[in-house]
Amino acid sequence: MDFRIPLGFAIHLAATIWTHFEPQYEGLSVIFAGFLAFNVLGMLLILAGKIKPGAIIYVIGCLPFVPIGMIGALGARKMLQDLKQPQPAV
Repeated sequence: MDFRIPLGFAIHLAATIWTHFEPQYEGLSVIFAGFLAFNVLGMLLILAGKIKPGAIIYVIGCLPFVPIGMIGALGARKMLQDLKQPQPAV
């Protein structure tokens, strides 16, 4: 897994927790938590070996966190690019 994916998740988690404790952004934390669930599901799929669907779901979870969400989205994109490149024979 690309290092940017867990880094992006940590940033998304911090943003979700921060908005939860800010009274003026109380409703936003519920929306962020939903997209954070997409991040968790995507990471679990990647760890389970289903890289393509996991990376796509992870990118969907990054959408409301733009511009900082681009960190994790770039990591997921790199994993998708690595899938397209042929693996060298050992």
